[in-house]
Amino acid sequence: GMNAVSGALKGFLDACESGRVRPGSYLIVENLDRLSRDETLEAVVLFLSILRKNITLVTMTPEQEFSKDNLDLARLVLAVAELARGHGESLIK
Repeated sequence: GMNAVSGALKGFLDACESGRVRPGSYLIVENLDRLSRDETLEAVVLFLSILRKNITLVTMTPEQEFSKDNLDLARLVLAVAELARGHGESLIK
């Protein structure tokens, strides 16, 4: 969660807001748990806020592409499950 508040992700989100990162751009992450390990609800809000900025989110493992245009129920459920798993692993650590 801190990365979205004060880290590199915060810089990316600010760049989206200011227009330096344009709609249609891509954000590539290793896995959704690298995007956020915050509580599931907060992580999902962050995930959706990126898509609402018309940024395509790409994960390397598994190879997935999430965007406003392809976010069907199956992709949304997959994303929520991955974000919840990331939070669960964070609690264990």
